[in-house]
Amino acid sequence: MKKQKLSTNWDLSQLGKKINDPAFLSERKKAQKLVSEFTKKYKNKNAYLDNPKKVKQAIVDYETLTNLGVKEGYYYFLRESVESGNSELKGASFKAADFYTKLGNELEFFVLDLGAIPKKQQKTLLKSNELESEKYWLEGVFENAQYFLSEKEEQLLSLKSGVSHGNWTDMIEEFLSKEQADTWVKNSKGKIERRQVGFEQLMALCGENNKKIRNEAKKQVDAILAKHSDVAEKEINAILENKKINDELRGYSRPDQSRHISDDIDSDVVDALVRVVEKNYKVSHDFYRLKAQMVGEKRIPYQNRSIQTGKFDKEYTYEQAYQIVQNSFDNLDSDFASIFKSFSYDGYTDVMPKKGKRGGAFCAGANAAVPGSYIMLNFTQKARDIKTIAHEAGHGINNQLIKRKQRDLYCGTPLSTAEVASTFCEDFAYQEIKKALVTDQEKLDSLMDSMEDSFATVFRQIGCYQFEFALHNEFRQKGYLSKKDISHIFVTHMKAYMGRSVSFDDEADYWWVYWSHIRNFFYVYSYSSGLLIAKAMQNLIKQDSRNMDMIKDVFFSAGLSDSPKNIFKQMKIDITKDDFWQMGIDMIKDDLKEAKRLAKKLGKI
Repeated sequence: MKKQKLSTNWDLSQLGKKINDPAFLSERKKAQKLVSEFTKKYKNKNAYLDNPKKVKQAIVDYETLTNLGVKEGYYYFLRESVESGNSELKGASFKAADFYTKLGNELEFFVLDLGAIPKKQQKTLLKSNELESEKYWLEGVFENAQYFLSEKEEQLLSLKSGVSHGNWTDMIEEFLSKEQADTWVKNSKGKIERRQVGFEQLMALCGENNKKIRNEAKKQVDAILAKHSDVAEKEINAILENKKINDELRGYSRPDQSRHISDDIDSDVVDALVRVVEKNYKVSHDFYRLKAQMVGEKRIPYQNRSIQTGKFDKEYTYEQAYQIVQNSFDNLDSDFASIFKSFSYDGYTDVMPKKGKRGGAFCAGANAAVPGSYIMLNFTQKARDIKTIAHEAGHGINNQLIKRKQRDLYCGTPLSTAEVASTFCEDFAYQEIKKALVTDQEKLDSLMDSMEDSFATVFRQIGCYQFEFALHNEFRQKGYLSKKDISHIFVTHMKAYMGRSVSFDDEADYWWVYWSHIRNFFYVYSYSSGLLIAKAMQNLIKQDSRNMDMIKDVFFSAGLSDSPKNIFKQMKIDITKDDFWQMGIDMIKDDLKEAKRLAKKLGKI
């Protein structure tokens, strides 16, 4: 029997066959008909709002419309992610998005009508047994109604989102994805040679332990970011102004409030997380001091902050990397293992970097209409890429388990917990990598590599959150920020979390240009919270492996069916307490302590 081969490119045939697929046009006609029928049945006919049974039916009818156009949208989004220069694709994608945005606008009235129900009547509906399974969704509608605008205003904001935000941020990503430079790299035999590489690989080379390679990569990235800094200045100001206008229209009291509301998390919880991490910045300073000592530098240039401290530069084929992650899931849970295998063999993973492909990695496919979860990687054969595979697979496994258990209304994850599943899975892949380590040197190199991710995830992302918060506040005071203004705010907050062992030359000023997270407003706290919560869940498994069933059932399958606070409380995890966040940081401190012990034993410091 012929052995099945790992797929390294997406098979999008379950979504669509080609640009302007006739099936897409047929789906649009069907969608238009269903929306018209829904509108005819419920718009300007509010008598049904008094009857719990009729409200339930209306929600069920509305729920069936939430998947309209999803396959076409995913098809174009995924193809654009790997074909950024395809103008025909862009045109078709725009037309599809425009069609479904306008169609969605026709449905705006429904949630607005629900939100306008008088408070007394809302309480009656929430107490109704008839609406038990819709209760949590309804509670969210009622709580957020104070920020709703009129139907016409909501439609206008929806229609302008592309020109006021999305098109700007897509432009910067596309510019960078097209950049290439001639630089030093190691070939397959470990010898240094010059080669043309893309922007994503250049960024990775800035962390090489070979000084010649990382310095050349740093110079090339510095030049690329400086080249695009003028355009990025205009872009940032445009999206900051758009955010300010939207916040003022809705009546939000702080720049990050809309994020917390959409993430279903209390601002007090995020504030506690930020406060505790900032209080522990000294831990991050100690980490970078240790790195500087180990590489023999007084101060590490910011651009080379992820420099490898040892020779843990083993390269892995994609097949080897896949097997390590598969083994970690085999040992953890059979459902996790089978879902990941499907991702890897059935055309759900696009693996290798290439010209025109966007940088980084992601997983898309939380919607119930999408059969699987599509993972994009930019695999460069490093150990860190193995953790990235597990990270994105964690998102995908989370998606698939939610789709098994939840109705369409509750499919998806709030961004407040989006990084928990991914970080949880990532650590188990790291434990699998560690099994092959024998010497103290290997253990130290691996531990430093792992801590690099932990400190970037917890401390760097909170530094970014604070940078972002200051950016919005400064803009709202001044009305416009020059690229020097932006750079000053950026450097101030990067220095705060990194300490004196990291240096900032003038060329580092524009390293905010590529940081896509600041365009997806106030999302980054979820990386930090995700890692710290994941550590708490990993502890539950260490205490008793049978807790894995609870974690899978309570968290991985929950979706949007309850608040993150309540979901974690079922597992005896209280995210409202400062002590909880401190516990996770203390675990990171233990890793740092062990790294210092090994470094001293080996004479590195």
